[in-house]
Amino acid sequence: MNHDQRTGAAMLRVLGGIFLAVCLGMCVWAQFVTFEGPPTCGGEPMRPGHVCLDLGGDSPTVTYDQAYAAQEATVGLKVLNGAAGPGAVGAIALIHACRRMISAHRFTVREAMLHTLLFATAPLLTIVVIVQVLASNLGFGWRSPIGVPGLTHGVLLAIVAVAGAAVTAYSRHEQIRAAEVRAAARQRLANPAPAGRKADDRC
Repeated sequence: MNHDQRTGAAMLRVLGGIFLAVCLGMCVWAQFVTFEGPPTCGGEPMRPGHVCLDLGGDSPTVTYDQAYAAQEATVGLKVLNGAAGPGAVGAIALIHACRRMISAHRFTVREAMLHTLLFATAPLLTIVVIVQVLASNLGFGWRSPIGVPGLTHGVLLAIVAVAGAAVTAYSRHEQIRAAEVRAAARQRLANPAPAGRKADDRC
């Protein structure tokens, strides 16, 4: 069983690394992707001289050049937002791999925390810094992929990394406590306490 858990953990770790590599690759690609146009208005392509009616924007009308500039500025952001999916899958895979490895080796709570910090939290926080820098290069360093101000790609991944370490250590603590309770119950069943002496009859 422990061998199967270690094998599964190794596979999850490789899978997580692949998804995180895809995430970083998309972030790098976002630096070089270019807008090939033409800009669109309501899903329809625009032509030079066209004016787009934009009732929801700051200006009621948008010219071809304005639409082109706006859509050109966001093309990298779309690729960057797409990197959030592989990044999340990779982070979850790494954390789950740590949990399986910890169970296989029966680590203590301290060992579980150190293992998770080394093989999940530290790599994920390193990727957080890289993603945040690449996003900042595009001018979208503090834009949120989920629409919540401040919760950027990097911040979200950092939350997953730290929370994963805490949850892993806590779950290991619960596993150890449950195992101790089961062991104590088995010991009581195997070695029942001797029956107490009956009180002497009163005269």
